[in-house]
Amino acid sequence: MKRVGLIGVVMALLLVISATPAMAQTIALNKTSGSYGDWVKVSGSEFPANENVILKLEKDGLEYYWDGVSSDWTNNPAAVAGRTDENGNFSINVKVPKEPAGTYTITAKVGAVTVVREFTVVPKITLYPTERMIKEIVLVEGYGFAANENFKLRFTDSAGKTWYWDRANAQWTADSATVAGTTNFEGSLTVLIEVPKDAAPGTATVYVEDLSANKNNATTLLEVNGKGPVYYGGNLLVWAKLSDDRITLGETVTLNATWSYYNKEDGTRYVAILKWADYRDIIEDGFVNTARLFDKAVLLDTLLEDGGSRTWSYTPAEPGLYIVVIFNLLRDGNVEYGDQVRFMVEGVVVGKPSVSIRVDRQIIAHGDYVRVSASMNTDRPVTPVKVFVTGAGRTTMLCYYTGTGAYTVEEACGNDEWWVPIGTDRPEGTYVAKIDVGAGEVRSEDAKPFIVVKPEIKTITINDNSLQHVFGRDLVVTGTCNLAKSGTKEDAGSPLDESMVNYAQIEIKDLAGNVVFNWSIWDQSSDRLKTTANAKSLIDSGGEFKFKIDNFGKSDSITGELDRGYYIVEVWVYSGRTGDELIMSDKVSATFELVKADVKLSADKTTVTRGDDITFTISTNLKVNNPVNFTIDDTRFCVQDPNYDDCVNERTYYTDVKGQIKIKLKVNSEAPLTEYKFKAEELLTGVSDEIKVVVVKQALELTPDRTTVARGGEIRFTGTTTVDRIYVFASERGVFTIGNRCVAELPSYTKIPQSDMNNTSSVPATEKKLDFKVEVNIRNVDTGTYYLYFFAPANATEIDRSADAQAMFAIYVTDPKIVSIDIPSKIPYQGKFEVSVLTDPGKRENVELTFVLEGSNVKVRPGKFGLAEYSMPDADNYVNWTVDLRRYFENEDRALEPGLYLFTVKMYFRGGDEIDSARTSKLIEIVPQELNVDISPTTVVIGEKIQVSISAYRGGVAGYDHILVTMVGPNYKATQRATLDSEGKATLTFETYGLAEGTYTFWIRDTAGTCEYDNRTDLDFVEDLYDMDPASPVARVYKAEDDILLKRTVQLVKEKPVTPTPTTPAPTTPAPTTPAPTTPAPTTPAPTTPAPTTPAQQPGGVPGFEAVFAIAGLLAVAYLLRRK
Repeated sequence: MKRVGLIGVVMALLLVISATPAMAQTIALNKTSGSYGDWVKVSGSEFPANENVILKLEKDGLEYYWDGVSSDWTNNPAAVAGRTDENGNFSINVKVPKEPAGTYTITAKVGAVTVVREFTVVPKITLYPTERMIKEIVLVEGYGFAANENFKLRFTDSAGKTWYWDRANAQWTADSATVAGTTNFEGSLTVLIEVPKDAAPGTATVYVEDLSANKNNATTLLEVNGKGPVYYGGNLLVWAKLSDDRITLGETVTLNATWSYYNKEDGTRYVAILKWADYRDIIEDGFVNTARLFDKAVLLDTLLEDGGSRTWSYTPAEPGLYIVVIFNLLRDGNVEYGDQVRFMVEGVVVGKPSVSIRVDRQIIAHGDYVRVSASMNTDRPVTPVKVFVTGAGRTTMLCYYTGTGAYTVEEACGNDEWWVPIGTDRPEGTYVAKIDVGAGEVRSEDAKPFIVVKPEIKTITINDNSLQHVFGRDLVVTGTCNLAKSGTKEDAGSPLDESMVNYAQIEIKDLAGNVVFNWSIWDQSSDRLKTTANAKSLIDSGGEFKFKIDNFGKSDSITGELDRGYYIVEVWVYSGRTGDELIMSDKVSATFELVKADVKLSADKTTVTRGDDITFTISTNLKVNNPVNFTIDDTRFCVQDPNYDDCVNERTYYTDVKGQIKIKLKVNSEAPLTEYKFKAEELLTGVSDEIKVVVVKQALELTPDRTTVARGGEIRFTGTTTVDRIYVFASERGVFTIGNRCVAELPSYTKIPQSDMNNTSSVPATEKKLDFKVEVNIRNVDTGTYYLYFFAPANATEIDRSADAQAMFAIYVTDPKIVSIDIPSKIPYQGKFEVSVLTDPGKRENVELTFVLEGSNVKVRPGKFGLAEYSMPDADNYVNWTVDLRRYFENEDRALEPGLYLFTVKMYFRGGDEIDSARTSKLIEIVPQELNVDISPTTVVIGEKIQVSISAYRGGVAGYDHILVTMVGPNYKATQRATLDSEGKATLTFETYGLAEGTYTFWIRDTAGTCEYDNRTDLDFVEDLYDMDPASPVARVYKAEDDILLKRTVQLVKEKPVTPTPTTPAPTTPAPTTPAPTTPAPTTPAPTTPAPTTPAQQPGGVPGFEAVFAIAGLLAVAYLLRRK
């Protein structure tokens, strides 16, 4: 909103009449006062029709205009707020602006006609957030106070203790004259306060009052949370939480906490509970008196260094406020601490009386009663005993006992509960109920605050928030207020005072101010009409009230015949009297329009097929359970069905909560193909609507999931139809089956009789949907193209191929086949590999697969590898084999030699013949062994580790463990087994501690897992014969002729002495002599000379034959691929 001077402007509206004696223009506001942010509805009537509406807000010579486009106030006099309708009426919502308290005028101008109303801006305050812990910050925002005025802010906790906010020092004080701040030119204020550090947990009140002559004020509530959870951060706890922040003496409170790791070298963390009376003197100006803290703690525990969580239980011995302190005693003497968690103990006697006082509600309206109950526990008689209510300069003494002593409040006062009337003689504000007993050291007291407010209507609703009411229907007005339920003790005290019973009252008038209904009209009506309406309503729980006027606006109702147009509802509540003065709220207004009934008839389709469903919707502006007639002009349109609405000429239906009626009909599958008429009529006023629907012949839509299928396979059809059942025929009999029924061959004649329909397959529709499978037979079916025919007949006894809905699909039938084979092209000698075969089996249960591995003079089937001879495809139509060449060696006592092989997959019908067209082959190669070894370092200082790195091709399969490494030297031999990873790599480490210096030889042997050594392992073989040459004749005895054997040497030297280390140049002289031991190193390759020959040593036959076989294999694959 833009301002010209100081002002802002609130909006409330109502119309005033501006005009001439002949035409009475009026404007009305639905409320005459409000706070910033409230919406106010301005309604006008009898103005010039179809004209712009100017709304002006004025105060102290400043003017603002409502802009209907931006929905805000502006200083532009040409701003248009809205337009009148054809009857000269308008309704515009405006927002109460951020402006100072006071009374503003609102002027509505249409053409040359102006009307004026007054609106009052009242203050309000809001808190962000509305629940906080001790010493946490709260933002207080206020609006609608006097402009540029000082204000004071008062905080009263649940125990009745009061503080005032000191702006200058940003702290609380006991001085009630302290200024908390100054409002701005808009009458708004913002102030950050901190919840007082010694505030008791519970509901506190925050009160703000400006220091203007009017002392504008507002009150709200803040929940002071003492139990948490509190999240500490830093080196303290992660979080802590109490089971409750208010308990009774004798009860137990539990504390739950979680903490993380903290190095005990940096500090020690503690959990402590102290009484407030002791704790308030322990911390001063941020300094913690740890000695006094340890001394005064009623519970003290140390937190472990490691993270964890724990629960502590404590049963207080005295009433009062207790503080939970989490502190970290740092090694430098400083202390980190947190003290937000706290709890109040109320209860029994420990050395002095324990007292408690309660009020039944926090907010009480004028005219209601507040219940004050007090209790006292003591082990000795107490005097005096005072129970009273005080506030706003007035004190009401409920009990003042000065006898010799009493043990309970009831003994002292004759009662421990009072119903205190709250009349208008108690100004609005905060009051305190208090008990004060004993004197001197045994004096005890307790207090509870409550707020006194004026009676107020919170909400008002017409017909569930509808802005319109249908002529002749029951008018219902509901709302809520801040009064107690009528007839209760909270309303009229105890014993009940009939003159104080709460109620709400209503008055309804037209925009000209003519009253059409109120208490006087009701009171003067006949007994019959009195039962149809109520002008007064008792207040229910939650402050709810309700008015209901039957048949509003009809001639036979309590209002008589009323014109269509706008009406104003005014409601106020009454809550009793103070002397002769009635206590009631301000009137609250709302506007509604009285309209005639509206009926619209629609259908979800205006063209419908035979056998289909159709849904009609009757939409009205009526409330629930109002009757509407539905007429079907020709009932041949539909059929009677228990799952649908009645197919009758006329039936009465009733509106639902949305004012609608849904009617679902089943269209006759033999309905004449013509146009049909339907009508909906509101019975009270005869308002009606019609619609026409055309019936066309039945529908059929189908979609197959495939049109090519293998023998034994299935085709799934999905779709929709408007008939109950469809019939299926084929171009040949014996090819297709649905369920267990054969699909018959399609007859040649145009009209297919029921006898032929009964001899073929049919499929029922479920809720007009189709979903079924057609299976292709396995036996006696040739590959090729076939046709399926589907019919949706209108007549259940005959198919008319010239008229009925139908569909046809061409289906190509193939043999089951192998789609693809996934197999590695290179297989390591004695290795393992995976084969994955994707099939198109038609139906997987009908086929099974096997394979043959063919090479030089060898033909191997699955059983030789320990596999099942035949395998059925899985749910995804895959067959997977894991082929382990070592299993062949174990079964046949010989290995498959390196070279080219043909891997052929075959498919069979289960228990039947091979499907020749499915046979598929892949060329693979079993590659020879290879072994690469790197040893470092080759010159080793005794004590260092020797690393042996090994790599070999194993086709990406991890776990190969037939490589053994033997280290041999002076009086030393050690063997380790290497296990290759998926990359064909392994690393071994040999320790040299304690070994003699000299030359050490590493023998690296790959046994391929084929050696035989008297039923002993290959490790035993290497332990005994680690250096056996694979080329020697003896190697064949142990099946070691296919081993790879490598030899490497390293030199171990003594540790260098520690003393000579500083004179590093000195060892350089002997350095030339050190090669002396290196000179034999060139001779050591002499034994290594056979090592290069070992890789050349390969098992197998004549190389020339292998070449011939490779070529033959390639030619075979080419032939097979061409054949496919």
